Amino acid sequence: MNTKIEYLYRDKMNYRILNTCIIPGLISNDQIRKIIATLRNGKMFIPRLVGLPEQKFKNLTEDDHDFFELDENGFVPSFQPATLNMSADQLVRAFEREAKNNWRLQHDDGEICIIVEKGVVQKVLTTRLIDCEIYVLDLDTTDVDVRAQMEAKRAEFEKKLVEAIVDYV
Repeated sequence: MNTKIEYLYRDKMNYRILNTCIIPGLISNDQIRKIIATLRNGKMFIPRLVGLPEQKFKNLTEDDHDFFELDENGFVPSFQPATLNMSADQLVRAFEREAKNNWRLQHDDGEICIIVEKGVVQKVLTTRLIDCEIYVLDLDTTDVDVRAQMEAKRAEFEKKLVEAIVDYV
């Protein structure tokens, strides 16, 4: 006997697609409780981060997002063959890992800060290099208030971002 996992994709317009996959063996009630405890807002997760397949609508729009819904009723015993080669223990560990990462995709909340002084880029700070908010702090400004704001912002960025190695062309 295997476990069928049913989870729902629902876009912002409330259009829905039921997703399913089957893992080998039965998942215990304790394992189900552990998985449910990891879900964002008690029901949301990103399947691809834990190795589960995702089916969304063919043409993505601004109404689409990354999260799917899952609840304790989404785990059903099944005689159908497994569609994934992942044990219940592996699945639980994957959910726990992603919960620790707060279900974040790599492109979430990226920031880059470029510090310009004397007309030259002095430093580039970043959380990651893809899909980032970009801030340019031009410390050459003559406006004292603006410069003070930029210096404060620079200090803030230097605390939370790491220096990137950038090749200049």
